[in-house]
Amino acid sequence: MRQFLSPLLVILLAAACDTEDRKPADIGTDYLPVAVGNYQIYAVEETQYNAITGMTELHYQLMTEVIDSFPGTDGTATYVIHRSKRNTDTDSWTYLDTWSMRVTDTEAIVNEENISYVKLIFPAGNGRTWNGNKFNNSDEDDYDMTLVDRPYTLDNQAFDKTLIVDQEDNQDFIVYQDKRSEVFARGIGLIYKETTQLKYCDKPECLGEQQVESGLIWKQSILSYGHH
Repeated sequence: MRQFLSPLLVILLAAACDTEDRKPADIGTDYLPVAVGNYQIYAVEETQYNAITGMTELHYQLMTEVIDSFPGTDGTATYVIHRSKRNTDTDSWTYLDTWSMRVTDTEAIVNEENISYVKLIFPAGNGRTWNGNKFNNSDEDDYDMTLVDRPYTLDNQAFDKTLIVDQEDNQDFIVYQDKRSEVFARGIGLIYKETTQLKYCDKPECLGEQQVESGLIWKQSILSYGHH
């Protein structure tokens, strides 16, 4: 027996298919989610090298918190981020400085100490490369996105879907070392950051011996996160 669909059913099925086709694509913007009230708390290990004062090691906690937002001329919002620090869990937070962030359909820009960096580009994907210094006056600096949607373990914390951005990996170990990377997790944002920028002695008597004259080693690991 030949069966026919009613005109109403045909319309409903077509509408359902159209809705399915128009679902927003997953481009990875939740790798750096932003909303007023979001916060992250990190453990920071910082080692400073100075030719005069020598080496200084610091250990403290850092909190980033989105406290406000305002609309931009291009229709995207700029979010205001307060950063605070404390030495231990029992200490009160002390205001450190203010950063800002803007996320569009193509990139996430973070303004750090009045310098803007393109932290991520969208859609997220393995092998994507971009100029992290696109919006500042520094030389071009190619960032590379790798291991997208892969699990990552950090200090016994397991994250299901993460990606890694290799910002720089210049390790000649003769006069200068510059190695920077950041790890982002879906629904959380930045979970780990590591920076090693060291200037070595380049005089004839110490060239190649990796004697640090100045620089910084920074490790930032997430402890907790949430929404106020």
